Amino acid sequence: MTLTMLQIFGSVDMPPGVEKYGILQAGGLISFLSNIIKLISIGAGIFSLVNLVLAGLGFIGSSGDPKKTAAAWEKIWMSLIGLLIIVSSFVLAAIIGYIIFGSVNAILIPQIYGPDLGPAAPPVHPPGGGP
Repeated sequence: MTLTMLQIFGSVDMPPGVEKYGILQAGGLISFLSNIIKLISIGAGIFSLVNLVLAGLGFIGSSGDPKKTAAAWEKIWMSLIGLLIIVSSFVLAAIIGYIIFGSVNAILIPQIYGPDLGPAAPPVHPPGGGP
């Protein structure tokens, strides 16, 4: 007798609050991970911009002191390099997605194709009858 997964485990309901991300085949997990990546990217961008402004204020307040000026310039360059890395990671993902998959959004907004979640298959009975 062959049992299906539904017969073994039963149906599993989604936890509360997850339904806004949809089912896996509709992009639920991908939408969630995409939102996490967006949040991290926005946080890194804000951090770099705040760091850039603070470095600019440090440069203004250095009063000609060569050590303070050099430290402020180093902080400015590091902030600009951080912003460049954030932007170039998205550009590189778009270029690679276009070259490999033919779409610039293939890596940035991926799609997962899985099995059809139609109605459950009827139980399979062994030859010779019987339940």
